[in-house]
Amino acid sequence: PDWRRLYERREPYKTNILPQKACVLTGGIDVQKDRLEVQLLAWAKGKESWSIDYRVFPGDTSDLSASGPWANVTKLLQETWQREDGATFGLRLVAIDSGYNTQVVYDFVRRYPSNRVIATKGQDSMQMLVGSPSAVDVFSNGKRVRRGLKVWSIGASMAKSELYGLLRLDKPTEQELAEHGYPPGFAHFPEYGEDFFRQLTAEQLTKKLIKGFTKFEWEKVYERNEALDTWILCRVAAAIVGIDRFTPEQWQEMQGISTAIQTKEEIKGAQSAANPGETVDRVGPRSIPRKKSSFW
Repeated sequence: PDWRRLYERREPYKTNILPQKACVLTGGIDVQKDRLEVQLLAWAKGKESWSIDYRVFPGDTSDLSASGPWANVTKLLQETWQREDGATFGLRLVAIDSGYNTQVVYDFVRRYPSNRVIATKGQDSMQMLVGSPSAVDVFSNGKRVRRGLKVWSIGASMAKSELYGLLRLDKPTEQELAEHGYPPGFAHFPEYGEDFFRQLTAEQLTKKLIKGFTKFEWEKVYERNEALDTWILCRVAAAIVGIDRFTPEQWQEMQGISTAIQTKEEIKGAQSAANPGETVDRVGPRSIPRKKSSFW
């Protein structure tokens, strides 16, 4: 997709506020040597999405101490966000890429429940968006720890293809918007700078002839692609939460909640009651129905 076209269709909505239609909030974290890059996406029916914030936590990502960048992620997991109607939400699930500083990522993810923070690993050849999680912890005899850390495989090529297809969707006219709303999967972005959209469209699928066989590979056309990677991680987290399987009735029930709003005192009490090293699974309207995921 043309980054200029996406830049020109930016929307003047406020960051860190969920739109009225949104019901699920996920996060994606890309790990670099000297920084963590984080994107937050809010999701609504039809997989319509809004990027509500993009943050960079500078520092040595091998440092898990209180002075390192991971301390900012800990704080992020304790934050709450308000929807336009005042309903309060926390991050439902955060996906972290484990391709760099792998063991450090594993050590951080172990601090949290598996329905709160997950480690991921991209697989270009995988023909599905998300694969089954694989255990990485082992006993001294070589057997895998059944309830140990698991890493989720991501079909990176499939995820990029899906996103780029969505980014090519035309913004509806006022009449189309009034009659039908936004098309399914439409991705909204606030007034980020040019570099964000260059990163979001930083790769292209190219065809190569290798030993007589045609092979398609993703190649960078821009030096940085963190905005792309973090968006995909948010999408993967949303898929694991189950947004692809939510029924229209479930979306309607979640979207319609506006009165079951937790107060700051309730949120604080819930966080203090959590076990040491853990955070509350989800802070938000208590009456949101949670469909049991087949992944757990």
